[in-house]
Amino acid sequence: MKTKTFRLVILLTLLTGYAVPANAISEEVKQRVKADLQDQCLHLFLDGGIFGYQSPLENFVFAVGGSKSQQYCKYVFKPIFDTWEDAEKKAIARCEMFRPQVGSPCEVYAHNNDIVYVNNYERLKKAKKLIEAGDVPAAEHALNEVKDRNLSNLTPMEIGEYEYLTGKVLINSKTEQDRAFAISYFNNSWAKNGNINGAVEEGNLRMMTGDIDNNWQSIRDAYQYFLANASDEQKSLHPEVEQNMKQTEPYYQAALAQQEEAAKEHARLGAIDAEREAKQQAILKEEQQKQAKIDAINAKREAEQQAKQERLDAIKAEREAKQQEKIRQAEAKRQAIEGDGSADDITCKSYGARPGSGGYVNCRIQLSRTKQLADEQEAARKAASDAAAQRAASDAAAQRAASDAAAQRAASDAAAQRAASDAAAKKASSDAALMLLLGGFSAYQQGKAAAYQSAPMPAYQPIPSPQPAPMTPLRSPINCTSFAIGDTVNTNCY
Repeated sequence: MKTKTFRLVILLTLLTGYAVPANAISEEVKQRVKADLQDQCLHLFLDGGIFGYQSPLENFVFAVGGSKSQQYCKYVFKPIFDTWEDAEKKAIARCEMFRPQVGSPCEVYAHNNDIVYVNNYERLKKAKKLIEAGDVPAAEHALNEVKDRNLSNLTPMEIGEYEYLTGKVLINSKTEQDRAFAISYFNNSWAKNGNINGAVEEGNLRMMTGDIDNNWQSIRDAYQYFLANASDEQKSLHPEVEQNMKQTEPYYQAALAQQEEAAKEHARLGAIDAEREAKQQAILKEEQQKQAKIDAINAKREAEQQAKQERLDAIKAEREAKQQEKIRQAEAKRQAIEGDGSADDITCKSYGARPGSGGYVNCRIQLSRTKQLADEQEAARKAASDAAAQRAASDAAAQRAASDAAAQRAASDAAAQRAASDAAAKKASSDAALMLLLGGFSAYQQGKAAAYQSAPMPAYQPIPSPQPAPMTPLRSPINCTSFAIGDTVNTNCY
């Protein structure tokens, strides 16, 4: 089996132009591959099967794309008639078929085990060396390659280095706008991503502008970050930091003094505001106390006015009561002299009695008694009339009940008579039937008929209705009395 496989490999080599590699993958390449590739891509690159990337055949091109958290990769064979450039295009095209919509583009990673892939860190190192060598355009091109590969794949440290190097490139620009952008890149490199070189460059660039009055705080912030995080060796490479910090010291002290002055002013203004507030509260309290006194005085005045009004009302009521009493007494005196004008008064005056005299008094008493007796007689008459009506109604009801009972008895007697007649007829019919059976129906019938016709038939006689009892008179005899008052005689009947 092994012999057949080897012969097949030799045949493919002769037909396609592939050669058997002299050396297997080195340990150094393995370490580099393990650092660059992840999961499936790492497994695919190290696959040593007959058709794997590490098979005995040579002339492969391996392409990879994405980030370490999401890689995608493919490889292709390089025929003997193709150039390496043609094979690279095919490998990239095949890798791109598996790239997600948001993934970074595919790149050539290796020709066989010769790694040609340059990662972001190496590109940044290359750009830094180019800047140090003074080749700014080449450095800018290297940084653009990093940017084109999607900056989201960079680590925070790499982003800080990228922003620092971008700022270094922009310093060499001819426009003021680019130099202003350089300050922004330097600030982001250390403030967001911890690049201490960016802090130094920002401080130095701001110092170069000469506008220390407006930039001293930003300069000190950048330099302080550098001094707090740089090593002694790094500090020794930037002696200008200490010198520039000394130039900003007067501004810093002035700012401290200004802050202290501002704090004092704030405290003074606060004390003034507190004092003003205290005075306003005192004034408000005093006004409230004054208002309370005014309210108390007004309440007392209202209470006194109300009490005074009540006294006046009481005096007025008492005066009116006395006035009414005087009027009543005067009216009583007038009535005692002139009379009260009533019907009895007029009657007694018509008899010649004068108000105030004994005869007038007796006349009024007699008239009052007469009216009382008349009222009593009228009440008695009404009661007697009501009693008579009640008795008449009772008698009528009794008569109706007796008449109904008599009618009921008459109906009962008539029913009894009809029953007796029916029984006699039924008996006669029975006797006739019996006689017919005995053969003497004819003689018996004649004799029976003659006897029946000669017998008297009872007749219905109604019960006479009871006569109503004679009514007694309701009115009793009338009695009359007379008495004389002066020349007048008064007669009362009841």
